[in-house]
Amino acid sequence: LLECIAPGGRGRRKRPRTTLAPREVNGVKGEAVRALAAEADVALALARPDRAALAAGRALSLDPAHEPAARALMRAQHALGRGAAAGRVYVALTAALADLGLKPLPETQALWQALSGART
Repeated sequence: LLECIAPGGRGRRKRPRTTLAPREVNGVKGEAVRALAAEADVALALARPDRAALAAGRALSLDPAHEPAARALMRAQHALGRGAAAGRVYVALTAALADLGLKPLPETQALWQALSGART
């Protein structure tokens, strides 16, 4: 409340700030991505791959290079019998990481190898 009152105590209120600074936006976005990826992991643990796919897909829409979300979505798609969709997730992740000059982590590569071997 004190921040809203103009200097001098005359009772005039400042206009509330309605936009976030870029650093704040990135922080909120990062937290949302991590929360959605965690939600996907919980949904997978509860045998709800449909819910996991939704949460992980939302996370990847915010950050296409987020590997934990991509791994969750790959596992969810595989559990739903959508092996080709899991493959598309891996390809999209690899492309997003390549744009950043990165490669998938060994954990992600191993998951894709396991899933792609399991569907053939």
